[in-house]
Amino acid sequence: MAKVQRALPLGKWGVIENVQMNPAGGKYRTTRHPYKMAISDETVIRGSDLADDRIFLSLSNYESIGKTDKKESVYLIDTFEMVLADQWGIKIQASCKRTHMAKVQRALPLGKWGVIENVQMNPAGGKYRTTRHPYKMVISDETVIRGSDLADDRIFLSLSNYESIGKTDKKEAVYLIDVIGRVHDLGDVLTVKAQGEDRKRVEFRLVDSQGNDLPCCLWGTYAEQIKAFIEKCDD
Repeated sequence: MAKVQRALPLGKWGVIENVQMNPAGGKYRTTRHPYKMAISDETVIRGSDLADDRIFLSLSNYESIGKTDKKESVYLIDTFEMVLADQWGIKIQASCKRTHMAKVQRALPLGKWGVIENVQMNPAGGKYRTTRHPYKMVISDETVIRGSDLADDRIFLSLSNYESIGKTDKKEAVYLIDVIGRVHDLGDVLTVKAQGEDRKRVEFRLVDSQGNDLPCCLWGTYAEQIKAFIEKCDD
């Protein structure tokens, strides 16, 4: 990730060589392209003199969104999602249109603190909620973001107990959780059929400090990333 961010900063053009192309699939696809690009250790990224400041949005008509059929609903509408934490460790999901993404990333870089004014607050809902906050923050044209002198390097993880995960009821299952552990029994990256499409998958187990283990599974590029990461680790 750091290599790509340095070589290909947001809004700049570049030339990318030696990439892998895999069939795109699954829910919530960010583009309509039939393939997905995977950047690996062999990939070479270099700058380009091309200058074009278009933002390349494919804006959806509000009236058409409610009429979307199942085949079209796998594609994401252009929004940028994030999780923010305050100085007390309370987290909230936030989003903005992609037209504001560069503004947010410049004013509020990852790991830095800031002051955000004039936001919209909407009720949070749906499956796979990233926080337990009852509201979701929306950053709009009227929002003002400025820096802060606050210094706090906590990562604000809410780690779940392995033993309690299997006992989670349906009401709690809508929330995403944080876990930490040692990777054990890492399997091979396999190509399997899922929802009628070929997808990469790897299965493994996480072990905590008490010896409890948790079966895990990663899909797509995440499967390839963890395999490459483990191979580079000495311990």
